[in-house]
Amino acid sequence: MRRGALALSWNGEVYNHRVLRQQLLSDGAPITTDSDTEVLLTLIERHGPVAALTAVEGPLAMILWNGREQTLQLARDRFGKKQLYYLQQREILLIASEPKAIVVGAQRLGLHLSVDRGTLARYLADAEQEAADATFFAQLRRVAPAELLTFRLSQAPHPIQRPERQRYYELRPDPAPPRDRGAFLEEFRRRLSRALTLRLDCEVPVGALLSGGMDSSSLVCLAHRLGQRLPTFSAVHQPGDPCDESAYIQAVIEATQCDNQRVVPETKLTSDAFLHFVYQQDEPTGGASVFAQACVFRLIRAHGLKVVISGQGADEALTGYGGSLPWLLAEHLRRGKLQTLRHELASHPQTASHRLRSIAKAGWLALRHALPSPVSSALLGIKWQRAFRNAPLFRLESLGVPPLAPSGPLVDEFEDRSLLHGYLYRLLSGSSLLAILRTEDRSSMAIGVEARAPFLDHHLVELCMACPPEWLLHDGRTKALLRDSLGDVLPPAIRDRRDKIGFAAPELRYLRGPLHTLLRDTLTGSQLADCGLVDETALLTAIASPEAGPPVSHAAWKALSVELWLAAFGLTL
Repeated sequence: MRRGALALSWNGEVYNHRVLRQQLLSDGAPITTDSDTEVLLTLIERHGPVAALTAVEGPLAMILWNGREQTLQLARDRFGKKQLYYLQQREILLIASEPKAIVVGAQRLGLHLSVDRGTLARYLADAEQEAADATFFAQLRRVAPAELLTFRLSQAPHPIQRPERQRYYELRPDPAPPRDRGAFLEEFRRRLSRALTLRLDCEVPVGALLSGGMDSSSLVCLAHRLGQRLPTFSAVHQPGDPCDESAYIQAVIEATQCDNQRVVPETKLTSDAFLHFVYQQDEPTGGASVFAQACVFRLIRAHGLKVVISGQGADEALTGYGGSLPWLLAEHLRRGKLQTLRHELASHPQTASHRLRSIAKAGWLALRHALPSPVSSALLGIKWQRAFRNAPLFRLESLGVPPLAPSGPLVDEFEDRSLLHGYLYRLLSGSSLLAILRTEDRSSMAIGVEARAPFLDHHLVELCMACPPEWLLHDGRTKALLRDSLGDVLPPAIRDRRDKIGFAAPELRYLRGPLHTLLRDTLTGSQLADCGLVDETALLTAIASPEAGPPVSHAAWKALSVELWLAAFGLTL
């Protein structure tokens, strides 16, 4: 959309566009359409891009051209729901929401693309994939979440200057949260209900992803309480499979009477389907669950829906991951609350060996935090170097890059609130959430479906970051804030479940079954083998072994993904 000297191209949604439109009309703005694009462009025209980005709620990736000032500005939403990439070489600037589009442009312009070996090393070592603005392509950069880049055009010999970077949003705890726990639970429910209602406001029918886990189940049940019975879509596996959550899906369906459609991803997994999946994703993916997710989105599209509600972001903001417990224990240890520590450890549904590992890690975390920052950083660097050297079934030294120190904040202001909050902040701002959002956006948008994530409403996240740590995780219950605030909405089978499967898939069975021939043929004589990164015989033998577990299947999945990605985009190591 153009207006005067401004031209806006963007992807996303402004969920609060109705409120903003009324404010602009009251101020005399000449708005003539119902489009949220005109609302966004009018805000930019009147108040500038930073104020506009701060005012809007929702996912976006945008390109703004200002003909008067000869500037090109790029921006992404607060948490990085939408994707935006660019390549800058000499007088050339390529911008797209998918790397494959930039790859095509680069090839036509005769530009050489290569692999970012540092990013590849982090990926293979199970470290941060979405470090800073790097991608798996050495020449491509991604716009960071909550970042505004400004390219200024000038005369030759350097017509396009390096971009100026500006952050328009920083995650901070809500400054005035309710102090009473009951009031806090009510406020959490109010904000989650508002976030969900905003995302259900749509010109087309809206559905919901339903894995059977706490997050998606909460949204489906809350929508039902708010008067909307959403059609739901699920991935299921063989009966009795540890990954299968059919029983929990059924509990939600019986409680809400929502329609449910299911897909068994294994039945869709052929060599051709996997090759297509690798190309769609643009960059190597972290595991088989991403393929299962792509199958669910195809199911959604086959039933004619274009918008669905997703539970992404809840694990990061609400202590959904098992790694949350050691950080809570470390905080109790730091405060000298040993009785509380013992109670929490005893309440958690873990084996004795898991409890021992949790308390050992908690002691290490508390010690690291007590040490001077340079010493703490050095110890963490040593730990990362060890992980780099001992990555299962990979010889990462063959990549020719040093053992890279982990990126991102090591100690931040949230750790002054609690060590648990520091951990959650790193999840929300680092590789965990960014990688998940990238793959979800790629899988959904590849077939024209928009996934909306109420748990990533920034008002809700800010409230979570202001919550006392013992309200977030207590009595061995992760996501206690969500369970307790929706206690009357969730079926008991969901509210009281203590296990966490996550959105998992039977990765090892995929690799031994429908992907076995592709894996064998791809790794035999592969680039990874030629450069000494992988011993294909050892990897194939490990996959066939009865003792094979997640470390082996993850390594095989990553090796296959990388090799096929290299071939799909014409890259060499």
